Amino acid sequence: MKRLIPLLALLACAAGCMQTPGGPPAPAVVVPVVSAAVPAHVERSDAATRCVVASYRLTAPAGRAAEDVTCTFFLPQDEPRQTVHDLRFQPEPAEILTDAHGRRIARFVLPCIPAGEYAAVRWMARVTTWRTRHHLDGPPDGSASDSSAQEGPAATLDPAVRQMYLADQRPYGVASAYIRQTAEDLGPETLSDREAVQAICDYINKHVRYELSGGWDNAETVLRRGTGSCSELAYAFIALCRARGIPARYIGGTMFRAGAPCFFDRAQHRWNEVYLDGLGWVPLDFRMNGYKGDGFYMMPPERLSLGHGDGDSGSPLGWVYTCQMTARVEPRAEKEYFWCDAPSAEAFERVHRLASAVPTADPEA
Repeated sequence: MKRLIPLLALLACAAGCMQTPGGPPAPAVVVPVVSAAVPAHVERSDAATRCVVASYRLTAPAGRAAEDVTCTFFLPQDEPRQTVHDLRFQPEPAEILTDAHGRRIARFVLPCIPAGEYAAVRWMARVTTWRTRHHLDGPPDGSASDSSAQEGPAATLDPAVRQMYLADQRPYGVASAYIRQTAEDLGPETLSDREAVQAICDYINKHVRYELSGGWDNAETVLRRGTGSCSELAYAFIALCRARGIPARYIGGTMFRAGAPCFFDRAQHRWNEVYLDGLGWVPLDFRMNGYKGDGFYMMPPERLSLGHGDGDSGSPLGWVYTCQMTARVEPRAEKEYFWCDAPSAEAFERVHRLASAVPTADPEA
């Protein structure tokens, strides 16, 4: 029954028993929220509609209450490759804010969890994601999708935003002699940004092997070692792009498994975006083989973005890219992102009635 609780909570939420808090989010400081408009050069296919629940299950120590517990989550937003149909919360968060990178954040506050007792906080959503191809030479010939009717991105990036995504940060080490020399050796200054990005991609794919290690070492360490986690590969790409004057950032998110009716994503994922003038922000993922086709970059539908940006002081979560728990007296915390097929509205209602009868005070229930 313990493993059914995320699914039951999600379906109960979708049936309408949990309310979205009112009030508009705080405005972004510098970076505008990602537009949901689909640029003409982006081709979408293979839509997948799924349900996702992100949760912290919290258990206070047996002999002491957990105190001042705060759980903070990045939230999904509508983007060219994803649509959020419903977003619900349990319980209602203390606040929803927007950070300097345009990411929406929900903050849950639990002043006290009595000794030995259990609590949970969750957000839930029904989402549709697409396979996207970002065609580098403009709209694909003969494209007749809904993307052809949408406005494309701005031809140039706002100078303040450009500077934000060219700045050096601790994981990147853009100022190091090794990073500078590696970036310089990838090709002459006369390379276009598109050509330089391709050279960086080829270099990382050739010299760094992906490992599910969970490490967050800096870019120089990763490139010298030749192995890296998804975060480390993202850092290496950003460092080399910024060393060549190309704006780049990371995306944090969660993934489901194609063909699996249910899936627990316990690791989450980080990938990249690079800004190319005339095209806007273009995503790419070094965890994928064949990330690039003939004249396009491709992203699969099995990824849900939770935010684009950096881990600088503009984010209350720092370099954490999905969620974070802090406390004065810490509970045992289990973080989980659970995915399942999206059932019908009638199924939502039936499971809502069932979920209402499930006790959640005992985490082993």
